[in-house]
Amino acid sequence: MCPIVADGLHSFRLSKRITSAAGATKYRRLPASSGETDAYRPLFELVIAIDLLFRQFKSGDRQVHVNGLECSDRLEVLQRVFEHELTHMLELMVWESSSCKKSRFHKMAQHIFGHTEFTHQLITSKERARSEHTYKLAVR
Repeated sequence: MCPIVADGLHSFRLSKRITSAAGATKYRRLPASSGETDAYRPLFELVIAIDLLFRQFKSGDRQVHVNGLECSDRLEVLQRVFEHELTHMLELMVWESSSCKKSRFHKMAQHIFGHTEFTHQLITSKERARSEHTYKLAVR
């Protein structure tokens, strides 16, 4: 899918290919055009899973949470996922590494955005299939 925002170095895009993660932050270091051997320029790409986003809030669905916060609509889901990915980007800009499993990430996300957890509890395609279709596994 084409980027929504792109300036040659950074982009934000929506993806139909991400199936269980709600978003992703990609980071690369490109050689700087100045010719300096140690110089580089960062390249960031923030990606949001659009299919996962639109799979939420159908009649009879359970409540969804993103980063420990209850979401009442798709816009809130998008905001929470974007906040999570922004935290990755901030960490990468300052320390050139990021992990949402580490305490530095937890502290940043909690202080900046009020996140109390660092994952999503969205309805995935597997959960949707289990709830909409009856199936049994045959064991031989």
